[in-house]
Amino acid sequence: MKPGLSEMRVVHQVMDGRDMNAQMSAAQDKMQEALASITPEQRR
Repeated sequence: MKPGLSEMRVVHQVMDGRDMNAQMSAAQDKMQEALASITPEQRR
């Protein structure tokens, strides 16, 4: 790969026959919502 270029890979994470990517994505969305509701004083 040349400097300055990026690469994207799709990786499927499966645990006990379930796709973990969907669960991780949902958890990340939930965390973003929680962070949005925190006051600036709490973020410090």
